[in-house]
Amino acid sequence: MADALGIGRVHLFAFGTVFSAYGSAISDVRHVYERAVGGDAASLRDAGQALLAQARRDLVGEGFDPAAARYAWTLANDARREVTAKGAGAKVFEQLATRLPDGTLLRLDARFALGAVTLPSRPRGPAPAPSGSRDSALAPAPGLPVYQHAELAGHAIVGPCVVDGGTFTWLLEPGWRLEVDAHGDGVATREARA
Repeated sequence: MADALGIGRVHLFAFGTVFSAYGSAISDVRHVYERAVGGDAASLRDAGQALLAQARRDLVGEGFDPAAARYAWTLANDARREVTAKGAGAKVFEQLATRLPDGTLLRLDARFALGAVTLPSRPRGPAPAPSGSRDSALAPAPGLPVYQHAELAGHAIVGPCVVDGGTFTWLLEPGWRLEVDAHGDGVATREARA
């Protein structure tokens, strides 16, 4: 596909097959609430307290500690001017009302951080050697060399070959070079054509 599109550099990810599901599982929990306000400090305070109570109730219902969440507020007026503030105390509403007395829409962004991803790092081992071959029209008998992904950290190989990652396979066609970093991610680059 890269050849057909004229792309000369392709990034390959060792955990690409799991990042979608895993990323969803560790993404921050985020709730956004909005409420119209009447343009006075009392209306803003009442709306803010109601939104905050709803956010806290929803977080508790999902099993998260609302005291550990971050709360960001946006107050907008009909002219689309906005002011922002952070926190969960009564002073937040006073601050917003002072900065934008004619606010008509209050938005709360409640966010609970679940954690961070740390990718494993592999030490550079000895120069990799093919562990076998696969039949292919891209290479004469005995076929395409097959490299084990776990042995490629810190090394470069050239195509044609196959990288076997257990849950994924990378095909490196002739004229391509693959460099694999310590995390197992690869960058394939098309070598200059003669």
